Amino acid sequence: MNFGHRGIKPLFFCLLLWSCGTINKPPTSPRSIPKGIVFKKLRALDLSEDMSRLSSKNDELLLIINLVQTQPTNRILPNKIIYDKLLLDTTTTVVMLGDTLHFPSQLDDLGLSILLIELDETNSIQQNISAAQQLLSIMDFSKPIQNRLDYNRIFADDDLLGFDFFSIKKILKNTIYTHKIEGISLIDKYDYRLVWELIY
Repeated sequence: MNFGHRGIKPLFFCLLLWSCGTINKPPTSPRSIPKGIVFKKLRALDLSEDMSRLSSKNDELLLIINLVQTQPTNRILPNKIIYDKLLLDTTTTVVMLGDTLHFPSQLDDLGLSILLIELDETNSIQQNISAAQQLLSIMDFSKPIQNRLDYNRIFADDDLLGFDFFSIKKILKNTIYTHKIEGISLIDKYDYRLVWELIY
């Protein structure tokens, strides 16, 4: 069979492409599992105490971050991060954090809970931490958190500004993530950004 010069060149070129594709194709490897998550900073875009003339113009905040094993029942893991008395005002709108939450070796049924509480000097820091543990123990995390106000009574007059729960598998989609915490407390709007980064 005679292909001629015009027939041989395309055939040779196709064979060359096929061989290069099979030989030089990079091997696929499973996505690496992160060792943990480092919390970088909390930024206030809108303070919760800046609307009324009677407002203090500063936010004193308690940030509680927990790992929760959700199956077969909620189990709050001992590795957690607590930032007490974070102070933000009109001149200081960013606080640098820097602490790392290390993951256990098994990530199945593991979630990250984030609670942001505005301190009004009604409860002590420890009372608020205990209330947060109580809340996490009774939650059904198979359902989305609908309304943080439903849980506000647990914290007395201290305001629950943010309550969120993330599956660790969802977190793995973004190495660096900015989480929004926003809403209205009484008549004051608030808007915060919590930035974290996975570490490998």
